[in-house]
Amino acid sequence: MIDINNISFKYSDSNFQVFEDLSMYIPDSKPTAVLGPSGCGKSTLLRCITGFLKIDKGEIKINGIDSYIINKNKKIGFAFQETALLDWKNVEENIFLPETIGKQVMTAEEHVSQMHFLLELIGLKKFKKYYPSQLSGGMKQRVNLARSLFTKPELLLLDEPFAALDLLTRTKLAINLREMIDKLTTPTILVTHSIEEAVIFADRIIILSNAPATVREIISKDFRVDNQKALESPLYLSTVAKCRQLLLED
Repeated sequence: MIDINNISFKYSDSNFQVFEDLSMYIPDSKPTAVLGPSGCGKSTLLRCITGFLKIDKGEIKINGIDSYIINKNKKIGFAFQETALLDWKNVEENIFLPETIGKQVMTAEEHVSQMHFLLELIGLKKFKKYYPSQLSGGMKQRVNLARSLFTKPELLLLDEPFAALDLLTRTKLAINLREMIDKLTTPTILVTHSIEEAVIFADRIIILSNAPATVREIISKDFRVDNQKALESPLYLSTVAKCRQLLLED
């Protein structure tokens, strides 16, 4: 579980107050998406959770432990919008990259097992020796996801991972991503500007207000979007409409 308790954060260079006494609780069992107006601090929230940004007040705990300690032990996976794959490394080498930085947290046997599992998970086993220039945008993002999962993190954070892709590819990958997450035990938080993407992926959708951000509403859904046909269902369409209405209230 992720327990965010009364956190405040302000960018010192601009004196911009992003959060002030923001609290939320995210259970392990439900993939979560965060939506909010542009500039409300969605990506900043993820960086505060990892400890990349130091909060001014409050606390962020993962399973009762300070999040920066979890991250220091390579137990937070983070996938950005930009894949940042190294052009001179192949798919396997890019996925393995987290273990080449700082201390290793896995044995050689675990390396082999985890690589095999992840290549199967993202469907790129046949492409493991390919280089980024030989991959499509969607394939690169799947490698990016696998890299963030390599050290078996206790939490996975996804920051607009599909934003650079076309709408059809984004939709397919959002459906595939949910299928992948269901095969793991990793709690996952997705930050996105896309309402549709959030509804496809998440069981819980946290709607933030304008900065300083507060939790406007938490929407729980009990239906799955596991194929293109489900995008036409009344439940999907009504949930998208509800999210859009809440975002338009600012």
